[in-house]
Amino acid sequence: MSYTIALISTEEKEQLMDEYLPKVRYEIKSDLYGCCIKLMTDEHTIKDTWENNFYSTSQNIRSHGRLLIFRNDAYPPDTVLFDPLSRTAFLFNFSYYGWIKSIALSLAGDILEDHHGIFSVHGACLDIGGNGIAIIGVPKAGKTTQTYGLLQDAHTRIVADDWFFSRVYGPDILAYSSEKNFYIGEDLGRSGRRLAGWYRTGSSIRTGGLLPISGG
Repeated sequence: MSYTIALISTEEKEQLMDEYLPKVRYEIKSDLYGCCIKLMTDEHTIKDTWENNFYSTSQNIRSHGRLLIFRNDAYPPDTVLFDPLSRTAFLFNFSYYGWIKSIALSLAGDILEDHHGIFSVHGACLDIGGNGIAIIGVPKAGKTTQTYGLLQDAHTRIVADDWFFSRVYGPDILAYSSEKNFYIGEDLGRSGRRLAGWYRTGSSIRTGGLLPISGG
C-alpha cells in the first residue's frame, strides 16, 4: 500500500485553506536541514510525534512548505492534495506516521535540490568503520529492519533510517539527517538495548546530534 498524490491549483489550495484553517488546533514550524516546514493539524497524536521527530525553529521564520493533516470521510485513506507552487500539501486520513514524515522531508528536499545543490535520498544511511553505506527502498521495504540489525556491530553508527540529505565534495559525499529520532517497530525494539550511541525512547532511538560521514 502507498499514498496517492493529486496536484491541485493555487485556487483549489486557497479553497481548502479557507475550509481547514478554522479547524487547526496545532501549528508547528520545524527545521529540516535549514528549511522551515510548517505542520497544521487538529490531531494531538500527530502533533506530539512530529515534535518528537523534528527540530523546532523560530515561529518568526516564514515557512517554505506546509502540511495540513486532517480526517475527512469524503477522501479515500492516505490521500495527498498538493499545490506545487506554494508547496502546500493536504493529507487526509493518514494512519501511518512514516509517510507523513517522508512527505515533509521530500518538501524540504525539493527546495534544497532546486536552490542549494543539496540532494535528498529516500533511504537509510550508516557509517560503518568510516565508510558510508546507503540502503535504498520503498516505504516498509525493510530499511529500518536492516539498519537495526547492522547496529548490532560496535563499529556501526546511524545517520538516518529513512531519509537523508547529501552534498558532494570532490570524491566524497557528506550525508546529514534532519530528524531527532529514529523510529522502529515494536517487534524490533523490545530489547531496549543501547546500540552504538543510540538510546531507545518509547518507540524511537535518539542521537545527540547530526553525524556527517564521507566515503561510500
